[in-house]
Amino acid sequence: MNIETICYTTRNKKKLLMDGYMDSLTRRKDPMPVLLYLHGGAFNSGSRVNKLQTFYCNHFAEKGFAVFSIDYRLTLKRACANTQNILKAVEYGVEDLADATAYICDIAEKWGLDRNKILVSGSGAGAIIALTAEYQICRGRITTLPSGFNFAGIIANAGAVITDTNELEWDEPPCPILLMHGNSDQFIAFNKFFVPGMLWAGSNYLHNQFQQQNIPHWFYEEKGADHIVAIKPLQRQINEMETFVEKFVMMGQRSFVHTVWEDEQPDQMKDITNIAPLYLEGWEKREDIDSLIKELSLIHISEPTRPY
Repeated sequence: MNIETICYTTRNKKKLLMDGYMDSLTRRKDPMPVLLYLHGGAFNSGSRVNKLQTFYCNHFAEKGFAVFSIDYRLTLKRACANTQNILKAVEYGVEDLADATAYICDIAEKWGLDRNKILVSGSGAGAIIALTAEYQICRGRITTLPSGFNFAGIIANAGAVITDTNELEWDEPPCPILLMHGNSDQFIAFNKFFVPGMLWAGSNYLHNQFQQQNIPHWFYEEKGADHIVAIKPLQRQINEMETFVEKFVMMGQRSFVHTVWEDEQPDQMKDITNIAPLYLEGWEKREDIDSLIKELSLIHISEPTRPY
């Protein structure tokens, strides 16, 4: 597998990098679909490099995708995790995803990539960026992408749309979306969380909206599972993600699926070493993963005591 590190943009004199995973381009007759991956880490830690993410990216590259694992700006600090700074951190992430996507569009012809088949996959904070970017595209608020552009699909593991509005209003229907979320997620809202000036529209909220608006999607709900669903699917549920890509994206199937998975003992973050051991290996800096596990409470968004 060929892995190439690329600078896709520069922000405040800092290079933002992504690792490209792909088989030899010379063997391909048709343009390759693209998968962009965004790591998690509460907008203050994490990177494009660890063994689980490498495993995930290699897997889809072997299936014929050009895969790019993206770094983005990490700006949210514990001491200033207020509404304004959370919104700003998400805004920066969306800007960086848009820049990375624009870069892919620019090199598509030269590299043999299909700019009409660009998917985004994200975990935790990365899933928030992916979903919020899709919402902003559908509202016509991203101007750095080619006219009429939209992603071919979104895979969101424990994500939400975060905006400064009270409700979500889609001007255009979103692309097909796979929502994977534990209904006991202690960090990212599963339903809807609102404080003055900021809405977290979680997977269940989005599922209900999409049902009402007849928008194709797959909602994979894990009963009793917590934020582990941001990580676990990269190692344990690749088959479901492959099925979503094949049927919803490649075949254009207009399906509406709600899967409810319930284990006798729901998976929890405290068992991460057994559930997703690869995630704890191969970080560029050991303090990155230590910080991630310790500091996830940085953006702790508990569900209200009454359901929304």
